[in-house]
Order: sequence, then structure tokens, then C-alpha cells
Amino acid sequence: MAPYTSRRIFRKLIAACALSVAVIITPFFHSAWGQQLPIRCYDVQDGLAHSSVHAILQDSKGYLWFGTWEGLSRFDGFGFTNYGPRDGLGDPIINDLAEDRGGHLWIATNGDGVSLFIDDPQESPPGSKSIQGKAARRKFRSFAVGDSPASNRVNTFLFDSVGNLWCATDAGLYRAAAKSVRDISPSFEVIAPHSGPAEHTPAFADRQGRLWFGFHDELIEIIGGRIIRYDLDDGAGSAAITSISQDRKGRVIVANLLGVFEFVEPPDKLGRGNWNRLRVVLRPGQEVATVVTDSAGAIWLGTAKGLIKWEGGSQSLYTSAQGLSNDHVTTLY
Repeated sequence: MAPYTSRRIFRKLIAACALSVAVIITPFFHSAWGQQLPIRCYDVQDGLAHSSVHAILQDSKGYLWFGTWEGLSRFDGFGFTNYGPRDGLGDPIINDLAEDRGGHLWIATNGDGVSLFIDDPQESPPGSKSIQGKAARRKFRSFAVGDSPASNRVNTFLFDSVGNLWCATDAGLYRAAAKSVRDISPSFEVIAPHSGPAEHTPAFADRQGRLWFGFHDELIEIIGGRIIRYDLDDGAGSAAITSISQDRKGRVIVANLLGVFEFVEPPDKLGRGNWNRLRVVLRPGQEVATVVTDSAGAIWLGTAKGLIKWEGGSQSLYTSAQGLSNDHVTTLY
């Protein structure tokens, strides 16, 4: 079946709610309260591997991939193809997805390090086993990030501009050099050890070449080989960092559980910046889980109590009353 084309996908906002995936057509998002929105929801009844989705990625071929609590789902615009432990995935809970420059799909698991999806049968790892008399091809290779269980709970990861693979784990920040990744045998080194709760550890590479990693009590910026840490006193680090994005003007936008902040560039490009809190109004218990910016400059926030669109100081809220399957939005694309 032909892949779902990029033109069609990029006209839509995809929101993973607590109980399903909702595909929302963005050109119709012009009214605020009360209007029923054109939302198409997909759930396990439609073939999705699991209703809890925590990662969304569109690959270079146009396919959409969803990381769930029961493995990996690929959507081609018509239906889902699912992959899990029977295909060689070491841990069914997927926290993040990334594609390298060679078009390979990488999976951040919640206990088995990182896994590489093998689409070419000739590249399959050894150890295929028989299932009901038929040979089952293993479709994943798994790699340990560190020696401890915490280091192999990979919450988010990214590839930088030269192809290094960075992993934010329960044990801190790790990096695999580009050469080892190209050889499909990554060897990781610890860059910034960390301990404590790690429910939210977003990772983001901005257009200026900076890398950003959020932890429960600080935000880490890596630029020019330097590590800059922002904590409680810097505003953005006053609560657990949940999501990082960048708008069309180049502003870095950071959300923590309790607010949204924009990065104020330092006079020296390699220096320490500041954080300005945006005037997003959050109700009690409306914790922010994820943030994205669209091509028109609007900021979208997935929260525990609906989807917020914030643009130029104006704010709109979308909930199940407008067609969302659940008010708890966990991730956006």
C-alpha cells in the first residue's frame, strides 16, 4: 500500500490523547469555544497497538509511526501495521522515536535501551525463531545505553547535526558518537549524570545548533561543547520540564508543568540566556504535557485538561466537547 504523502499529513495536527490518537485538520481551527471540530479518532478497534501513545513521528517516506505501551504502530493513511516483542522488540513500552540521516528508525524503550527497526530482511539480526512452524524474522536490534536499569529506561533521544545520538534516561544524559551509530553498533558515554524522578525528559535540537534536555529539576543546554544548566532560579526550571519547541521566528519555547516560557537570547551566542514567561492562563490541575508551534506562529499546548491554542496573547481551549476523545493530551505533532 502506498505511503501517506507528506502534503496530506502536514496539513493536520495529530494529538495523542490518553485513550486514542486524534487527527485534527488545522485549517478549520479558527473559532474558539463551542464548535464541533473535524476530528477523526483512531483506537485499538482501528488497529492501533495500544490506546496509550507517547511518541509520534513521520518518517522520510511519509509513514506515521506511533510509539505505544504495547509496541510500535505504523500508519499508511489507511490502516496500522504493528510490531512488538514477537518481532524482537525488547520492551513493548516505547517512549520516543527518531529517524537518522540514513532513514533508519530508532526506538527509545522503557527498559531495554534503544532499538533499531530493521526494514530490510537482509539486515535482520541472527536469532530468528519459529512461531507455529513458521520462521519469524526479527525486525529489531537492541543496544544497551548503560550498565544500570535506569540508564536503559530511555525517555527521549535525538540525533544532532553531525549524527551523534543523544539519550535522556532515568540515569542522566548519554551520547553515542556518530561513527558508532553509522556502524549500527552505538557505544554510549555518560555526559551529564542525573538522578531522581524522570517522568518528563524532553529533548530538542534547535535551528541554531543548540541541544536542549529537560529533567525534573533543571533544563540543560548544550552549545559549542559547553553545558549550561537552568534551574529553579531561572523560571523555566521552576517545575518539571515537559516539552521543548521552536517557532517560525526561531524562538525556543519551553513548557514545564505549570507554565510556558520563551528563551531570551544572550548577547554572546555561547553565553547564558534568560527566560520570559508567556501569559498563558492555566486552570488548577491543567498541567502542560507537550508543546508544538505551527507554521502560522501559534503555540499549541497539550494539557491534562484539553488542548490550548495560544497566539499573540489570545487563547482558545478545545476539549471533548469539541470532539477530542479525551481531555488529557499527551503528545502533539
